[in-house]
Amino acid sequence: MLIPGQPPSGKNEATGAIMEKSNSQHKNIQGPLAEILQQTRSLIAFHQNMGLSYPLTPKIKNFLESAGPDICKANKRPKKTAKKKQSSSPVESAITLADVRRELGDCRRCPLHGSRKHLIFGSKDVTHVPLFIVCDPPTREDEKSGKPISGMAEELLLKMLAAIGLDLNKVYITNIVKCCPPDVRPATAQEIGTCQPFLARQIEAVSPKIIYALGPLAGRSLLKTEAPLLRLRGRFHEFHGISLMPSYHPDFLLRHPDMKKPAWHDLQMIQRKIAALNVPQ
Repeated sequence: MLIPGQPPSGKNEATGAIMEKSNSQHKNIQGPLAEILQQTRSLIAFHQNMGLSYPLTPKIKNFLESAGPDICKANKRPKKTAKKKQSSSPVESAITLADVRRELGDCRRCPLHGSRKHLIFGSKDVTHVPLFIVCDPPTREDEKSGKPISGMAEELLLKMLAAIGLDLNKVYITNIVKCCPPDVRPATAQEIGTCQPFLARQIEAVSPKIIYALGPLAGRSLLKTEAPLLRLRGRFHEFHGISLMPSYHPDFLLRHPDMKKPAWHDLQMIQRKIAALNVPQ
């Protein structure tokens, strides 16, 4: 007997079978689709860490953010500015790192101070060392440790330096900005510009022979260029009379071990330059 408004039982069974088949097909597709999406996110992150920028529309930003902090670390390009004339040689100065730290104080000059836990000034005080290392902005892990670079990335950097006969007594390490940006976002051009006068004075105080810029944001910001890191690395540039080598950040190398070979090539160039300059190691 049919009840008004109720389909026949055979129709119910057919409908249920169709829905079950559809759900099964959806599950079969969901796995490969999720894998494709993750691979796409990883590819975009890889390109951005190489310095190849993508337009960050709201949809793309949400797509990247859903993949976690490693992918969201990819940096935006800094705003292009007029290139200043560089001096032919480093300027000797009586300024010290302690002077720069006092001048920086409890810095509140840009929005980054509002979300930071600690201000990261740099590694231990040294002067006239062969190598001055500028890293991309500090992470939350770096902020907790109070170091410009920490964890496995720091361990890899120490091994890289040891391979060319350097240790922490012969290098100075700092970041392109002194505070960790919130929400794993890149530092803005304004934030970088606010920190750069202090970074310039740190370089003046240390008086290094070579600057080693680790990460796309560090290299492009110091050289005031929008060229991707892929095209900047592998050769020396000049920063106010000091040789500057842009290269990959150790954190990036941990996620992309196949890029260690070009990074090693950059380090060997630094080693040869130090030897050519007769810098004691």
